[in-house]
Amino acid sequence: MENLVWGMIFVTEVMKYILGEKIFFKRDVKQRWVGCAGLLIYMCIIGSMPIVSEEEQYLIMYGLAMITAFIMVYQKKIEDVVHILILFIEVTCIEGIIEKLVLAIFERMGYFNLSKECQILLSNIVVIFIFYVVYILYKRKRVSKIETRIEYIWILVLCMVVNILLTAAELHIAKEYISNDRFKYIIGITNICSYISVGFLMLFIIYIRNTNQKLQKSLATEKQLKEAQEQYYRSLLKKEEETRKSRHDWNNHLICLSELLKKENADSTKQYIDTLIKQNNYLKEKQYDVGNDILNAILYYHFSELEDDISVKVVGRCRNDINIEAADLCVIVSNLIRNAVEYLNKSNMQEKMVLFSMEEGKAYKRISIANSVESNVSESKLKTTTKLDKKNHGIGLQNVRETIERNNGKLEINIQDGIFKADVIWK
Repeated sequence: MENLVWGMIFVTEVMKYILGEKIFFKRDVKQRWVGCAGLLIYMCIIGSMPIVSEEEQYLIMYGLAMITAFIMVYQKKIEDVVHILILFIEVTCIEGIIEKLVLAIFERMGYFNLSKECQILLSNIVVIFIFYVVYILYKRKRVSKIETRIEYIWILVLCMVVNILLTAAELHIAKEYISNDRFKYIIGITNICSYISVGFLMLFIIYIRNTNQKLQKSLATEKQLKEAQEQYYRSLLKKEEETRKSRHDWNNHLICLSELLKKENADSTKQYIDTLIKQNNYLKEKQYDVGNDILNAILYYHFSELEDDISVKVVGRCRNDINIEAADLCVIVSNLIRNAVEYLNKSNMQEKMVLFSMEEGKAYKRISIANSVESNVSESKLKTTTKLDKKNHGIGLQNVRETIERNNGKLEINIQDGIFKADVIWK
């Protein structure tokens, strides 16, 4: 009877790990027959070998259950080992909580003489039930809809760290009430290891937090770049359609011009030609081509926000492959152009201009963005802060500097004769 109970415990242990793989790692069982083989091997071991202690029974059962579950989901990847270790820690923690709750409930009900095997079996059944409910909710896409804010996760992690520190402190205090010197020595070593583990955990948390912030910045840049490209391509399609319609009407325009010339109506002919020129200029306006698709998209995206009275000039050409990541190029150019656009749109200057130039040499590449500024923006202000007027030009300049330096380049900024100029140079 006792062996039958241990066999049921073995089955429930394997089921916990299988459900854990499904929930946490979205992995399915690949070799179901391994479960039956593992159970058969375990029953043969406990039936034929004398097990001298309860610790041996636990070690054999837990070890073989983990190996069986591992083989059942094994996909010939190193991460499978990591999965099973993570599940072991996760399942052990959940088991510890459930076992204490089950014991408390049964003691309250009067079942004080429940054997250790039955306690483990009941705990396993409760854990499997919880895992199965979570799995069903996941299958119905209820769990995936729950949104967790990242700051709440950090608070939870910090609470766990504090709990570990309190546990280590309690162990240190409890050591003074223990007479066994060997046990006191073990507690001291455990206490030191706890503090070391917490220290490494905090370093890991800092690393994850910094990585998460970098990832969020990268995603925001990618989103901005995608929006710029989509808007640019939509504008190209629109211009292509307008150009096609215009070409279709040119034959009619020539007929009209021919009739006006026959009537020797110079004024009407001139007016008609001026209208055609305006239409042709409209087809050309706000179309920028410097030879690089990313730059073309960014230029159109930001320069389209400029007011009509602002002069825009784009010069230079380069290749699509200019030895810099698209996301980094977007950070650099978008921040500089956006600062210029925001400044010029808010400025009350009479003459406003912005110039974008691109140079590609054999060794270095240079992007220059220049715009007119008011007389109160001086070079002395530039030297005291990275923000030229703190409200406009300073926004994003630090990001530009950090990004170009990461690409072994540099950012040079100066003001001369009422012109703010930012030069970005890299190999």
